[in-house]
Amino acid sequence: MATTASPGRHGFAYQPALDGLRAVAVIAVILYHLDLEWMSGGFLGVDTFFVLSGYLITSLLLVEYETTGTVSLRDFWVRRAKRLLPAALLLLLVVAVYSWAVAPTDRLGTIRGDSLATLAYVANWRFILDDASYFELWSEASPLRHMWSLAIEEQFYVLWPLIVLGLLRAGRGRPTALTISCLLGTAGSVVLMAVLADVDRSRAYFGTDTRAHTILVGALLAILLRRAPTPSATATRAVHAAGAAAIVLVGVAFVIVDDADIAFYRGGSLAFSVLVAVVITAGVSNHSSLVASLLDRSALRWIGQISYGLYLWHWPMIVWLTPERVGTDGFGLDTIRVVATFACTIVSYRMVEQPIRHRRTRPSRVARVVPAAMAITAVAVVAGTAGATTNPLDQEADFEIAVATPTTTAAPTTTATPESTPDATADDAIATTSTTIPERVESIALIGDSVAGSLAPAMSEALTGAGYVFLDAHVHGCGVASGLTVTETGERFPWSEECVERVPTVHERLVDDHDPDLIVWHSTWETADRLIGDTFLEFGTGPHDAALAEEIDTVMRRLTRRGARVVILVAPPNAPSAFLAEPDPTDMLHLATQLEAAAMRFDELSLIDLNPIVCPGGPPCPEQVDDLTLRPDGGHYSNDAAVWLVAELLDDLASS
Repeated sequence: MATTASPGRHGFAYQPALDGLRAVAVIAVILYHLDLEWMSGGFLGVDTFFVLSGYLITSLLLVEYETTGTVSLRDFWVRRAKRLLPAALLLLLVVAVYSWAVAPTDRLGTIRGDSLATLAYVANWRFILDDASYFELWSEASPLRHMWSLAIEEQFYVLWPLIVLGLLRAGRGRPTALTISCLLGTAGSVVLMAVLADVDRSRAYFGTDTRAHTILVGALLAILLRRAPTPSATATRAVHAAGAAAIVLVGVAFVIVDDADIAFYRGGSLAFSVLVAVVITAGVSNHSSLVASLLDRSALRWIGQISYGLYLWHWPMIVWLTPERVGTDGFGLDTIRVVATFACTIVSYRMVEQPIRHRRTRPSRVARVVPAAMAITAVAVVAGTAGATTNPLDQEADFEIAVATPTTTAAPTTTATPESTPDATADDAIATTSTTIPERVESIALIGDSVAGSLAPAMSEALTGAGYVFLDAHVHGCGVASGLTVTETGERFPWSEECVERVPTVHERLVDDHDPDLIVWHSTWETADRLIGDTFLEFGTGPHDAALAEEIDTVMRRLTRRGARVVILVAPPNAPSAFLAEPDPTDMLHLATQLEAAAMRFDELSLIDLNPIVCPGGPPCPEQVDDLTLRPDGGHYSNDAAVWLVAELLDDLASS
């Protein structure tokens, strides 16, 4: 996200259309992160920045070498530091203050790690190697999750000048070796992204090596335009026409491409990068073009000039300005977030970035100031995140029962016998069982883990709107059935013991204090391996099945001792996602058979199989149903998907 070169530096003139393109890119990213359905491909704005950076930095290096016979690495890195570090350090200091004043203790460890990785410009590799992605997705997101792309760019700024200088010297000023290296690097990066996407989509998305082709396409464009002869009138018209077509296709890609689409990883990213390169070619043409006239607008140029700050600040504003904190949602919330983003950006740009960037400073002084500033920032981060805990269940609120009262005057009477979902068949659906049902259901409770939690807001709105009291007693990270959950290597999760000790208490309070008529159970942690005493039990084995069946029976007796009915939402296997391209359905299918057996043991228990709705046709489950991405991480439901699914289930729940 480098800025366009200063006018006349080594003969590389300012190109206003590139600021316009940068504006388009950052707007696309912001709209994408605001979760607007019609901007599913807005993440490609990052790819646009990568291509721009490859083109601009390589052009600067080539021009400097042609002019002076060398590249001043010291001057290059000083310029980059003065341009990029002040705003980034300011953001990290604000994050540190936020962490100290607002962030819950279970988020501090993540924020500290993300901050230090951002400071070292290795955030993308931290996100690849991070083992805590489960809770980061479904608690408040890290305010620095977007810094992965800046890490890749900084890694490029450190290494690329060395590579360019070395290859140009080896070729005695001719760019042949540099061109061949760019072509080989591009090919290797594209192949690696395609291969890794089938194994680990997150690795393919965040990797410096898998993203390198986008930057190298820009570098190749810089080499081509530096070596190309003055184009003829016919060639110029062809470039202008290609640029007009390319900018339309870029706009279409912003709207229709999905980051979970495997086509993006299998050459789609390269194709988009080439389109951006064509747009750049038309935009920097010495002749007027449609692309240049579209992008060379004063408003776009201004946004492009502050695009770095907009990118830095937009994601923290989205994370911090939540509906609960602001008191509104929808368009009003998005407007507040955008206004706050521009306000922070303008303050940073005028009071920090520009004064430091244009101040005359000796390189030796910069070499002293930068490490000191980074050290001070690191200390502030560590201080601001003091008190971090690795236990995501540290807050008492995680074990509270939320009560939502009906928004209509009376709950409906339920007398019908529950049936399986309309699309289910005898072969693919678990039968819904029922005997005695209350004449009137007035209150419905939800228990389960974070998968249930992802449905809770939509369920609360739908059920209270239908006249029911809704009780939310789900607990992130804890299954409904008790037992000490462990990793595949037998190590306890940090929160396992609290689950064992406190979840039964929550369920007892739910029954004693609220006496719900119907309890909805939705959980996937039952598929975890367990410790019974000192004995390790692997899920899917006979001993684990027996232990889990006993735990389910214990829970059922606890939940139904005052006459409540229980309905279990049978979870489908995970869907493919950016985190796991080919999830194994075995565990979830095995759990379904155990739940079916439990329904045969208890008259008060019925099952609603989600497979015909969420996973039609059986595994592998589709990433989308009815053009809606249901489970972005493969397991938890998005807000829109939750609303859709609850609407599908409402009749079945009412009759359970």
